[in-house]
Amino acid sequence: MAIALCTLLLVFKVLRVGRRPKGIPPGPPTLPLFGNVLSLLGKPFHPEYQKWYNSYGPIYSLKIGMETVIVLYDREGIHQIFNKKSAITSHRPRDLYVDLLTGEENLSQMHATPLWRAQRKVASQSLAPAVLDRVHGDAMEAEIVQLLISLLETPEEFRKHLIRMATSSQSVVVYGNRATSPDDFWASFTYDNLKDAGDTMKPGSYIPPDILPLLNFLPEWMVPAKRRIKACYNRCSRVLSSAVERVEERRKNGILRYSILDRILDGQINMDVQHSRSQLAGFMGALLDAGIGTMMLTHVLWLAAHPEVQEKAHNEIENVCGVERMPVWSDFCNLPYINCIMKEGLRIRPFFAFNVGHRLAEDTQYNGYSLPKDSTLVLPTWGVHHSPEYSDPEVYNPDRYLSHPKLAMDYAGSPDYENRDHYAYGVGRRICPGIHLAERTQWRALAKLLWAYEIKPAIEDGKEVDLNLDNYVEGLVHSAGEFKIRFVPRSEKHVEVMKRAFEDAKEELCKWE
Repeated sequence: MAIALCTLLLVFKVLRVGRRPKGIPPGPPTLPLFGNVLSLLGKPFHPEYQKWYNSYGPIYSLKIGMETVIVLYDREGIHQIFNKKSAITSHRPRDLYVDLLTGEENLSQMHATPLWRAQRKVASQSLAPAVLDRVHGDAMEAEIVQLLISLLETPEEFRKHLIRMATSSQSVVVYGNRATSPDDFWASFTYDNLKDAGDTMKPGSYIPPDILPLLNFLPEWMVPAKRRIKACYNRCSRVLSSAVERVEERRKNGILRYSILDRILDGQINMDVQHSRSQLAGFMGALLDAGIGTMMLTHVLWLAAHPEVQEKAHNEIENVCGVERMPVWSDFCNLPYINCIMKEGLRIRPFFAFNVGHRLAEDTQYNGYSLPKDSTLVLPTWGVHHSPEYSDPEVYNPDRYLSHPKLAMDYAGSPDYENRDHYAYGVGRRICPGIHLAERTQWRALAKLLWAYEIKPAIEDGKEVDLNLDNYVEGLVHSAGEFKIRFVPRSEKHVEVMKRAFEDAKEELCKWE
C-alpha cells in the first residue's frame, strides 16, 4: 500500500510539471511535462509570441517544462518590472547549455556575480561618451571614410565592407587594433564566433534541460549536445585568447595604444575582481557587439527600398554640410533625421528578436498577478516593436521619431516610459554597455553613406531587382538574408571629396594598424 501511495504521489507530481500555477498571468494551454514547449519547436519564435500576445494581452506566461516564463509587452510593465524592480530582475536564468557555451565568461550572459559587477563597471566607464568622443572619435570617422572608398571600389562586396567597418571601429576601442580589410582577423573573428555559436545552439538541435532536468546531471559522454556545445566554447575561447595574444605581441614590440585591453594590461584600469586569462579574453570579446554590422545591413536594405526617406536625408545633409565636406559627429544636433533613420531601423528589425532573459530573484507582484521567484522574464523586442504601442508598426517610417531628437540612452534612462523610443539595446541594469559606441558608429556611418551615395536595388536584366524585406535569418542575432543593392555616388564632386578625405584619414588609420 505504501509503495502504491508513493507511486501515485510521484505520478501526480510528475503530471503537474508543465502546468501553470494559480495566480500567474494567463497563457496558452499546457501539456503535462512539456508545458508550451511543443508549440515552439521548429518554428520562428516571434510570430508565436505575437499570436499569444493577441490572445492573452500585454503580459502572459508560458511553461517550458518546469520553468515559468513571463512575457511582457506593455511599456508600463516593462518599466515597472525591469527598471523600478531592477534589484531583483537583473539576474540571468539558470541554463546549463548557455553556461557551457560561454564558460560563464560572457558579460551579457553572466549571472549577477561580483565578476559581472566588476566587468559591468569597467565597461560602463571605458565606453562612456566622453571617452569615446575624446579618444576614439577621429578613428571612428576615419573607419567610415575607408568604408566609403571600399564601396566606391568594390560595391558588390558591401556586406563585407559594412561588417569590416563595424568590427574594426570596435576593435580599435577594445583592443587597439584595426582591420585593414574584410579578410583581416580583426574584421572577422567576432562574427565567426557568433556564427559558430548560433549554429551550435540552433533551436531544435537539442533537448533543453528545462524539459528533461535529468540532462543536468548526466556526464558529457552521455549527452551529445553537451559535447557539441562544450566543443564550440573551446573553439570560441581559443579565438578570443588569440585576440589577446595579438595585442600582447604588439606590446612586446613596444607599440602601446589607448585601448581598454592596453589600459588593463598597464594597470590603469582596476578590475576589482581577479580575472583568469580566459575570463579576461571572454570579457574583451563580449565588448564587441556583432549587432552593429548586422544593423548596418538592415539600414541599407530598408533605405534602398525607400528612396523617399533617402531624399529627405539628402536634403537635410545638403542644408548643413553641402558638397564640400561630409558629416561628422559634431553635426549630430543639426542632422536629426539621420537619428530618426537609425532609430527606425532598430525598431523595425532589431538585431535581437528577444532580449536575453532576466531571472526573478524573489517573488513579486504586478498588476494583480503573482510573479514567482526564479521565473524567466522575457521582453520580446521584435514583438513589442510591432505591437500597437507603435502606430502603423509594419510601416518603415523614420518620421515617427521626429519628436525624439536624443540618443537611445536618454530615453532608456528616463522615468517617462511612454516616451521610450525602442528597446533594441535591452532594459534595466542589463542594458547593453556598448550602447554609446553602437549609436555613434551607426549614426556616423548612416550620415556619411547618405551624404556620399544613393542606395538603390541592384540591376539585373535591365531592371531593378525586388528587395525582400522579410528575408531575415533567425539565430542568436536576427540578421538580413542575402540581398543585392548598389551604391551610386551622388556626383563627381562627392567622389572627389571622398578621395581627399581618405588621404587625410590615412594617418589616423595607420596609428591603429
